[in-house]
Amino acid sequence: MSYVRPQDVQSPRRRWRTGKVLYDGGEGGFSVTEGQWENEEGRWEDRVGIRWNGKAGSEIGNPQSRGQPTWFVLPPDLERAVRESVEALVAER
Repeated sequence: MSYVRPQDVQSPRRRWRTGKVLYDGGEGGFSVTEGQWENEEGRWEDRVGIRWNGKAGSEIGNPQSRGQPTWFVLPPDLERAVRESVEALVAER
């Protein structure tokens, strides 16, 4: 495979737990997942993460940290719009 599968991305390790992958756009596309994020108060909350998948020659994708693929955790205010967009993309497939 020429990109890191979204279910294999587990970073930021100390504060993120990957859950269900909502969308995998494949090589060169993007992925969206549900997960749990440890907030500033130390409580785990359900959140949405997004990232660009890699492609041949740049398998890690973006974002990344220290050579490890990582998720960008969306601000809560954007989650609903992203979930609705992902549902529409999945329905089109």
